[in-house]
Amino acid sequence: MKWKKGLWFTFLIGAISIGAAGCSASKDNSTASSTGSSSGSDLSDITIKVGDVQWKEVSGLLKDADLSDTDYSIEDTVFDSGSVSIESIISGQIDVTRTSEIPPIFASQAANGGNFKVVAVLSDKITTINQEIIVGKDSQIQSIADLKGKKVGYVKGTTAHYFLYKYLEEAGLSWSDIVPVEVTASDGAAALLGGSIDAYAGFGNSIVAAKEKGATTLAKGGEKLSGYFPYVVSSKTLADKQKRAALFDFLGRINQAYKWIKENPEDWAKTNAEPTGQTQTDSLAAIKEGLSLGDSAVIPVSDEVITSGQDVADVFLDAGLLEKKVNVADFYTDKYTSELQAAIAKYQ
Repeated sequence: MKWKKGLWFTFLIGAISIGAAGCSASKDNSTASSTGSSSGSDLSDITIKVGDVQWKEVSGLLKDADLSDTDYSIEDTVFDSGSVSIESIISGQIDVTRTSEIPPIFASQAANGGNFKVVAVLSDKITTINQEIIVGKDSQIQSIADLKGKKVGYVKGTTAHYFLYKYLEEAGLSWSDIVPVEVTASDGAAALLGGSIDAYAGFGNSIVAAKEKGATTLAKGGEKLSGYFPYVVSSKTLADKQKRAALFDFLGRINQAYKWIKENPEDWAKTNAEPTGQTQTDSLAAIKEGLSLGDSAVIPVSDEVITSGQDVADVFLDAGLLEKKVNVADFYTDKYTSELQAAIAKYQ
């Protein structure tokens, strides 16, 4: 595969995938014509522009899994959040990005629904690891109920916001029962360790760093998260037959690459550790913990996937972050399921 050098930004979002439950929604039952690299199309002039978050995971994963020899080029650009990567979808700068269930919900409120569709999701529990509510080393807070009246840091509009809300609800508390403190993913750990907040709902590097300095886990966000990560694709890309062929070939390779992780967790831990702020030992432990919860795979849009996304949208409506109800079935589609399944089968 021909790799083109993308931009390097800096941090991790917590918009990683959210827990399933909620009202059902309809699917798009129309059928797209089957395309793909197996159709014999010349894709040598095609470039698929991919948005990554935190680091160039796509290029690293395909290279490690020996799946990087494509007929088309991949330009892998790193963004500091899923929200920013979707903005690049809307503006036509990239073709596809993988986010949590949250960014597409807000992006769908843009003109023309954002001009994108969710065509598949990565079902991946590995990425829900290191999403937690944590407290300081000597904290007297022992349960979610103990958060009542406490200053709780959270990253607004992310998975951390979501699972904090869900844990409070489960404990019989409302948002007004705590003193919510908006923080960024980069300063939440420092705020907790410095004593300006009593607890912190966060994700990724910030959780790893805080726990290395004595913070402890109060609750694991992964227990409230579905592990669904939507692949958001530009409508313009989907309308281009050759680009669509390359896109689904790419998703088929990604699916096979996650199978490779299951068979080679130690090798992936070596690659994954440094850019995610972990030691190889901690990276391997997180990978194995995630795999123990289920295999990672690229899957089609289904009723279950839509229901999970709808639950997330409804939580943020209740939290006052959306002005009106969002129907996620408007931008999730199963129209391309046959193309996705053909691409996946090609590499199995």
